[in-house]
Amino acid sequence: MKNKKKITLAVILLLLIVVTACSQQVNLSTLLEPLDDSLKQFWEYIKNPEGEINGSESAIHSPSVMEIPPTATLPRETLSPPQVPTEHVQKPLTPTMVDKPGGTIIYTCQVDKNPSHDQICKINPDGSGFEQLTVDMQFQHFYSSWAPDGKSFVFSSSQSGEFKLYEMDLKGNMKIIGDISGELYAPMVSPDGTTVQKISELAGLRGRTDWSVNMAIATYAGERDEHNREIVLLELGSTPLTLTDGGDNLSPTFSPDGQWIAFMSYRDNFWKADGCELYIMRQDGSGVQRLTANDYCDYQPRWGS
Repeated sequence: MKNKKKITLAVILLLLIVVTACSQQVNLSTLLEPLDDSLKQFWEYIKNPEGEINGSESAIHSPSVMEIPPTATLPRETLSPPQVPTEHVQKPLTPTMVDKPGGTIIYTCQVDKNPSHDQICKINPDGSGFEQLTVDMQFQHFYSSWAPDGKSFVFSSSQSGEFKLYEMDLKGNMKIIGDISGELYAPMVSPDGTTVQKISELAGLRGRTDWSVNMAIATYAGERDEHNREIVLLELGSTPLTLTDGGDNLSPTFSPDGQWIAFMSYRDNFWKADGCELYIMRQDGSGVQRLTANDYCDYQPRWGS
């Protein structure tokens, strides 16, 4: 019973020590000296709660003498309320297609309504700036395609008596390309000027294809006699997408930035032999605009810088 009172007293004093240590400097060796025996019994009791206290010194270790430094009073942190924006923060918008495409479109123009006298003309994508580039009406010139720098174009011509490939700059200087036997048609130049691509085993596709700077491919499918040709977009890893819906559409070509497509269509002069005109649309098939309005056929557009 006596031991229990001492232990109780030791516990009370120990609590007072802890409380005091939190507010000022305390030397435990001085404060604990009178209670050394009681504290020894206290620690023994903690280790042996059944009440059998071992008096052996080797089994009991008094607390180490330590000096507790004065506790520092920490400045209380002032919590600011969360900052609520006073304005609506808009997420960055996905880049959209330009409303006014640039570059120049070259195409085949039957200026005298005679298919055997096809010529090469050019026009701006807003319908302005018409110019006839080839002027020899005795021969046929068609299937034009821009060079990558936009300073010249290649095409097929019957000027030598059979169809060969030629290159002409915008000043009218013309030269034959290579010395290849046989008749040659529809030259195509890749965007970087180094690649020629062949598309095969695509059932139902017709005419020349074109590919954008993003390597998407535009072509058309359908039958001439049925007047049901439609522009088709092919992108890597995607299902072919039909961009037009009626009107007999063909000869697609991409703008330099790949966001627009120029094409030929009979939609405003359906089933008329000279009813083909030039149009442009966005790559997704929206925003269709008509560029030409002639009483002769405009076709085979090619878009360049």
